[in-house]
Amino acid sequence: MKRANKLSDKMSDINSKHKDYQDIVTKAKAWLKEVEPKATKIVNEPLGAEPKMVEDQLGRAKALNNDVVANERLVNHTVQAAASLLTALDGDVSEVEKSNLQSVPADIQERYKKLLDALTDKCQFLDNALVQSQGVQEALDSLANWLSHAENQLKYVKFLRKHST
Repeated sequence: MKRANKLSDKMSDINSKHKDYQDIVTKAKAWLKEVEPKATKIVNEPLGAEPKMVEDQLGRAKALNNDVVANERLVNHTVQAAASLLTALDGDVSEVEKSNLQSVPADIQERYKKLLDALTDKCQFLDNALVQSQGVQEALDSLANWLSHAENQLKYVKFLRKHST
């Protein structure tokens, strides 16, 4: 009876950990399926022509990057759930089953890392582009002011010549 109860407890523990594993893997895959197309769109979007456009692109990229960083725990939980399930199985699993249980979280982690790296790189690129475009914009504004000032001085000189004769 004691042995049967122990086996029943072990089966309950395994079933509980398997359900946890399935739930977290399903949640992580659904999140990745939702966020990967958004990230691809942002990463592949051409650089805006004006500082304001670049700033908007950077804002969208950073917001998605923050979402990705915030979901790192979800990704890590898939690995933890797999390890917990394997521990509960206590070696009563074939190498193929063990490999399958570990490969799904590894795939999720790999997809997550690619996503995070791509967004981080895009944010850095956009941040650099924004700084450069703002510098160019400031130089153009300065040149426009100088030209306007020079034009006004030329008009003033013409006015003085016209009225001095």
